[in-house]
Amino acid sequence: MDTTFAKGLIASMTEAAAHARSEQTDAREHVIEVPDVRATREALGLSQQAFANAYRIPLATLKGWEQGRRHPMPLPAPI
Repeated sequence: MDTTFAKGLIASMTEAAAHARSEQTDAREHVIEVPDVRATREALGLSQQAFANAYRIPLATLKGWEQGRRHPMPLPAPI
């Protein structure tokens, strides 16, 4: 086993555990906000079918988003 890899892995897990305990670390936390698809659709005045057709989303996927069973994938951050 590569000891450099093992040491890096142990250091990473130690930092993750400290972050989980709310200790000060250099760890970064990314929060991704999930849009309210139903509110967006309703604000546009579209039925589920019309919204799904307009944005080329399978109707079952849209229903899953609106029922909270699934979440839309966020767009990548601009570079």
